[in-house]
Amino acid sequence: MKIEKIAEIIKKFDEGDITEEEAIKELEGAEPFDFYTATVELYLEDEYQIKQDNFPMINKLLKGLYEEDFSKLIDGLEKDHPIKRLMIDHKKFDTVLGILDDIKREIEEGTIQETNEVMKIEIAAEALTHIEEHIRKEEKLIFPVWYQMKGFDSKGSFLLEEEHRYMMKSHKRLLKKANQKKDQWKKEDWKELSDLIDALVEEIRFHTFHEGKMFYPILLGESSRKNFDDIKKKMDRLKSNKTPIDNYIKRLNLPILHKRNIERR
Repeated sequence: MKIEKIAEIIKKFDEGDITEEEAIKELEGAEPFDFYTATVELYLEDEYQIKQDNFPMINKLLKGLYEEDFSKLIDGLEKDHPIKRLMIDHKKFDTVLGILDDIKREIEEGTIQETNEVMKIEIAAEALTHIEEHIRKEEKLIFPVWYQMKGFDSKGSFLLEEEHRYMMKSHKRLLKKANQKKDQWKKEDWKELSDLIDALVEEIRFHTFHEGKMFYPILLGESSRKNFDDIKKKMDRLKSNKTPIDNYIKRLNLPILHKRNIERR
């Protein structure tokens, strides 16, 4: 099925011209890579740009078309497989994002000024510095395999690289704001922090959805075992001087940081 046809069906479903069942039926036989490329084309299209709000809609189509096959691919990977490692990174990032979601809600409730919550902001923002290493692994080790398969003119990883840039910029802004002294903050400062959290959480979840549901499974289905063995060896040689993200997550879950919530029950 041509990429243009896939994009047309996605738009028809998004605009309510056809049902989910009708869209899935029309998309039967569409190759995962072509579906992915169609989403990139829609992202780049001036008149119809995919945004975060569109991805629940696309997720419905993905589940109907490929979810079972994708799940088998991911679940069947051995523990030290490069893609499994990257997926585990995603889960750890999502744990931190959940904590940031809680912080944002507390800002909206006006209770965030308490010491424990302020500590959590700084720890969570610092934990997400691990995104930089995750991105480096993908761009140095994973994307070259994609280009080897699809050619350097392929747009397949274009959207992912764009998302990497957005995430890094958003994280730097959040980290800078989170590390400011907050004892003299005004309402506008807390609102700014809330907006920065919201932007970063949306961007990371958008990105991990895209990779976990589309890019990684396609790569797994089309690349050779040798490619992944080579990636694993290179990944094993990468050294990190960062505090492990698990340590940050443990600190965020310390009872002292949840003291206020316990007392309020």
